[in-house]
Amino acid sequence: MKLLLGGDWHLTNKKPVNRTDNFVETQQRKIEDIFSLALEYKARAILQPGDFFDHHNMPDIVKTTWIKYFKAQDIPIITVPGQHDMRYHSSDIENTPMGVLNASEVIKVIRPPFPYVFPAMSPNEKNVYVYGAGWNDDIPEPLDDEGTHILLIHKLVIKDEKFDGIPAQELFKEPFDLIVSGDNHKGFAYSDGKRHLVNCGSLMRANIDQSTHQPYIYIYDTEMNKMKGHAIPVQDFEEVMDMAKASEEKKRNKTLESFVEGLDFEGKIEGLNFKKNMIEWLKKNTKDVKEGIVTFINEVME
Repeated sequence: MKLLLGGDWHLTNKKPVNRTDNFVETQQRKIEDIFSLALEYKARAILQPGDFFDHHNMPDIVKTTWIKYFKAQDIPIITVPGQHDMRYHSSDIENTPMGVLNASEVIKVIRPPFPYVFPAMSPNEKNVYVYGAGWNDDIPEPLDDEGTHILLIHKLVIKDEKFDGIPAQELFKEPFDLIVSGDNHKGFAYSDGKRHLVNCGSLMRANIDQSTHQPYIYIYDTEMNKMKGHAIPVQDFEEVMDMAKASEEKKRNKTLESFVEGLDFEGKIEGLNFKKNMIEWLKKNTKDVKEGIVTFINEVME
């Protein structure tokens, strides 16, 4: 059995500020490229690791357009919620575009602990289990079965341990044959020849820091336990990005970051990482904040 592995799609009806092309049409073409490859390799399903949509508020026309398109393709899409799919980072996705598509049965959102099961098609095959761990979810334990066990996860997995996130080697210790991760927009793969981890990165290039980013998908063969990568065609970066405007914006952001880091006040700001700063502040000021507010903040920021 073959499965197509992808990255963060961030489906949207809005163009990033520095893109100069018709972003929505470009996005549509890339989704079409993905389904063409799925048909070419006779993929049984597409595994998409969260941030399916770019925001929890989307016009109805966006939802209906994608429902019609995915229904016409007749290839299952299995996914998990990313933080962009959630309303205020709540685990309840019912009132979101992802929830609407899930209810329409054009995508299948999986949550712990129950896996999506592809039953064996012949006596020589084994079952394939796909487990989900969205942005707010814990990693489930795989079932005690000789089949293929795949983890679809939306958490920041990193290749270089000097950055914040879950190191790939650490996540690789989990007892899965294949891990497909989302959230990190920089693509990479990690394998020991028997077990694999794939982070395809973002499907679209939205900012100047992605000038060298090449969108990828992988085809995974469960019987052979092997993967094959495919680049998604892109235009030259300068053709779709306002480089002068993007460079000026990047310069302003660095100036602001230097200013914030240089502020002198009681306490310490660690760069512009709001989540880290809020957590550190709460640790020191829990007594001054109502318990319900602390609980809400912790839930929102995981």
